[in-house]
Amino acid sequence: MVDYYILFAAAFWIALIDLVWFDSSAFEEYADLFGAEKFFYIDKFKEARESNYMLTYHSYLLSNYDSFFVRLISCQLCTTIWLSILFCLKIGFVYFPFLAILSYVIYGGVIKINERQEI
Repeated sequence: MVDYYILFAAAFWIALIDLVWFDSSAFEEYADLFGAEKFFYIDKFKEARESNYMLTYHSYLLSNYDSFFVRLISCQLCTTIWLSILFCLKIGFVYFPFLAILSYVIYGGVIKINERQEI
């Protein structure tokens, strides 16, 4: 039996990964900082964003490098589900529904709180 604090910690980690990936430019900035911009197409994305400022990294990947993996990492729900599966490899799949839903709720809650603060 896994302690509940491990489940909550895993859910918060998944929500944090989702927040950094979907709601910040941290991935692009760190890839650029560590010299991985060519591997992750960050340099081409920045060039494309010059002509379309509203372009996001996820939409750029979808429009230029469409594949199953890109669609997977561009979908917030899909990413949450697969991160939950990865955590469940360690803690057990009996906790999967709880972990997936809890991490999705935490992510959504943080987004709602952030929206209220922007007003």
